[in-house]
Amino acid sequence: MSSSTTSEHHSSKTNKTSSKGRVEEPTSSTSVEQPTVAKKWQPRKMKSARTLCTYRWLKQVNEDGSTTQFNEYWKHLKKDQKAVHLQFLHALVSNDGWNDFSATVINSLSSGMVY
Repeated sequence: MSSSTTSEHHSSKTNKTSSKGRVEEPTSSTSVEQPTVAKKWQPRKMKSARTLCTYRWLKQVNEDGSTTQFNEYWKHLKKDQKAVHLQFLHALVSNDGWNDFSATVINSLSSGMVY
């Protein structure tokens, strides 16, 4: 290869020339990863011991808690602690105490015991 061919070849690797004659900077093929931001936990609209616990946890323990934080909390509860939430859930459902997801009902659900 001649020296002019070598320099042209080298130049095409580092900078590309657009059809209008402007030099374009090379782009990186690697992307910069954005930090993951934990989403605030929002309980599902279903009646379960876990959902009941979630409402209480958000109100009494960690108002801005994330899904990850609540999952860790729930995972570390003992069986008897989860059973208390389940018993309370059964009482609420049988007495029609959890008949909708209004702010009033959610507020009353959130007032129970948290471990």
